[in-house]
Amino acid sequence: PGCSKRMDSFQNLGTPSRSRFGVFKLSKPKRLKSRHGLPDSVSEGSFVYRALSELDTDGAWGTWLGEQRDAAGNCRPVLLKHTGESNRTRAGADALWLEALLALKLNGSQVVPLVDYGVLDGRPFAVYGFEEGVFLAQIIEGLKESQKRLPSGVAVGIILQACDLVRRLHKLSFDDESAGGFVHGSLCPRNFLLTER
Repeated sequence: PGCSKRMDSFQNLGTPSRSRFGVFKLSKPKRLKSRHGLPDSVSEGSFVYRALSELDTDGAWGTWLGEQRDAAGNCRPVLLKHTGESNRTRAGADALWLEALLALKLNGSQVVPLVDYGVLDGRPFAVYGFEEGVFLAQIIEGLKESQKRLPSGVAVGIILQACDLVRRLHKLSFDDESAGGFVHGSLCPRNFLLTER
């Protein structure tokens, strides 16, 4: 399939453009590696990203459905996440980088993969792989409306996968010296995406 031609785009390599509707450079400041532990590159190659439609904005974060295009013109869907208008602070940037680093470190089938990251026009961005699926909250709401319940076998399967991921998160450390361990802070049905994978 060809790439769409909608909305702003930016790229991870190339010449910056100041045009609001032009192609922006997704830069990788050197301080990111030392401050946040993110590698210089997450994936190989040069890519252009295009924001297609806004999925969620709550002032603190902005999440967009977008696409990644490689040098050969191949496209794939991605999620673009950035600090929102009310969150353009060092703390907001650190939270976005920590989330990206945790996704990179946790990896595996239960985590949406980190595809790329950088700074666009002074604003931190993270690019994640796009997963087709439905949020657990939507399923529960749909079942409530029809006065049904999630089958116990399905519920147990979801809980076991969630527990495994949370166990890994609680044990995660970034080096041998730190005690490590992270807490999700917002485990709820709206943050669980059920996918075919």
